Amino acid sequence: MYMKVEGLDDLMKQFENLESNPVFQKAVLDAVNGGAKIVAKSVEKSLKSSPNKGYSKGYTAKEIKISKLTRNSKGYFAKINWKGPHERYRIVHLNEWGYSKNGKTYTPPMHGRISLGVKNAEKEYSEYVKAKIMEGVNKIG
Repeated sequence: MYMKVEGLDDLMKQFENLESNPVFQKAVLDAVNGGAKIVAKSVEKSLKSSPNKGYSKGYTAKEIKISKLTRNSKGYFAKINWKGPHERYRIVHLNEWGYSKNGKTYTPPMHGRISLGVKNAEKEYSEYVKAKIMEGVNKIG
């Protein structure tokens, strides 16, 4: 799932030549890393607030990790994934989307919680990224 900040297209076009500037690069890196932390915290909070039927130990929320920042032709990315001793990455997609077995559909208690966490973080994420990038632009002058 990707989050796109709206309203920055014009700003980014104006500052394309600044992309090689180390101050601007640092501002973008800080914005993406900080934004990923905001989304990860929101997802964690959403997972912790799911109804507990007595079998949940909270491992899915505890094993949230943010990958190293990567870049491709579309921009910078930080992936949020699950990594830890309880190997929640194996079942997180089943909890999020539910599953079918022998013609019966199952929706676990955490059904849709990751999407809810991402949705709840959208506004704060967007504002944070915009502010960090503008902070970098202002430092350049």
